[in-house]
Amino acid sequence: MEGNYSYQDVILNVLGVSSITVASAAGAGWGFAGVSVYCATDVPDLSMAEQGLYPNPTSGIVQLTDRTNGTVAVSIHNAQGQLEKQLRAIGGSIDLSDLAPGIYTLRFEQGAPWGAQRVVKY
Repeated sequence: MEGNYSYQDVILNVLGVSSITVASAAGAGWGFAGVSVYCATDVPDLSMAEQGLYPNPTSGIVQLTDRTNGTVAVSIHNAQGQLEKQLRAIGGSIDLSDLAPGIYTLRFEQGAPWGAQRVVKY
């Protein structure tokens, strides 16, 4: 469809928000075609005694310490909770060099989910 379109991303980093209302002004001559809401519900952090990533912050490759026997499935989520990438880390090495700078949550699974860790990519 032709025409002029605009959009705005709004990020709410607050706790306790249970609803979001999207409305247009009556008679304004405009409306909206859709709204997408992404919500991260929970990210369990492991203590550094159990798990760690280094270097953190990083510009590319991080190394997963401990529990790195064999292959570890890793899902990488951005600050809005959206899945950015999934990979298998062999020997605990995880390459983040293709991601934009930001804060990411890495969730780990080795047979069963066993933890998550935040990392800063610069």
